[in-house]
Formats: sequence, C-alpha cells, structure tokens
Amino acid sequence: MASLAEMLVQQVTSAAQASGQQLPVDVDPKAAQAGLSTAVPLLLAALTRNAQSPEGASALHEAITQDHDGSVIDNLPNYLSNPNYDDGAGILKHALGGNQASVEQSMAQTTGLDMGTISKLLQFAAPLVLGMLAKQQREQGMSSKDLSKMLQQDRQQESAANPDMMDLVNKYLDANKDGSVMDELQSLAGKLFGKRQA
Repeated sequence: MASLAEMLVQQVTSAAQASGQQLPVDVDPKAAQAGLSTAVPLLLAALTRNAQSPEGASALHEAITQDHDGSVIDNLPNYLSNPNYDDGAGILKHALGGNQASVEQSMAQTTGLDMGTISKLLQFAAPLVLGMLAKQQREQGMSSKDLSKMLQQDRQQESAANPDMMDLVNKYLDANKDGSVMDELQSLAGKLFGKRQA
C-alpha cells in the first residue's frame, strides 16, 4: 500500500498531466516534481511530530475539522490553477514553527532550488496535505487519537519504503539544532537528487 505522501504526489502529478498544467513554480518541471516529492513527506513528518502528544493531536484534529473538508483533493485541477498560498503560509507557521527558515534554507542548499521556490512549493503543498488528512479523517470518522495513530503508522511505512528520503526529511526538520548537519544533508540529497556536491 502506498504511503500518504506517495498517494498525494501521484494524485497531484496525474491531475497536472491530465489537465495540461504544471506545478506553479518557475523552475524545470522535473525539479518542481522533485521539490514536491520532498515537501509533502516533510510536511507530513512535521505534522506527525506535532501530533505525538495528545494536545498536539487534538489541535491538529480540531484545525482540520474547522478549516479543511478535503474538497481540495477532489478538485486538484482547480487548485493547480489557483493555489491558496496564504492558507499554505499559515499552515507552515503551525507545522514548522520557528524551524521554518532553517528548513527552507537547508532544502535550498541541498536541492539546488532557491529559497523563494522552496517556500512557494511548501506553501503550495501545505493545503493539499491538510486536505488529504481531512478527507481521511472525515471518511473514516477519526478521533484525534486515530489521526495520530494513522500518521505514526504512515511514517513507519514511509521510513521502511524510502529510508533515504525520510533520513533527509528528519535532518531538514532538525537542521537548526546542529550546524554540522549540512555535509550529511548534502550527501543524502546528492544520493536522492543526483545533485553535484559543491
């Protein structure tokens, strides 16, 4: 069974191809795809961390219930042509908190995309991630405990299937805790993206 990140990236990619659209960032489509394929698991990992505590899980469950109904997933072509960057920016503040700048800087340094593009990709992806969780939560009648459990199980599945990507994601989220992590980040990114090491 595909992970939540894999399912969402595939849905967005398929919707873009079917409607003749591209991801709304001014970079090569392959680079945009690689960026999205990193942004989605990163956001899910951040939300999973936040939902580990009962308080965090309750806050995420309530935010999804109040502000997201999952309809964005059912109308991806429309979202591709009119992304909600303001909503995405608000979600990032809650998901990444004070780590947002260091996460974006680390992603920019290791993917070769500039910080403006990274920020735009994360803002683009964030409402989609919450929309996907809202759809799951609504269709399965999840409590906050159920939501937290699903996220934890999905993270374990993703770590087993894509260990290099999840190592990279975890290091992005921890980048501001240890300045020496950059060499390892660049090594992992080079393995994943084929990026020439500087």
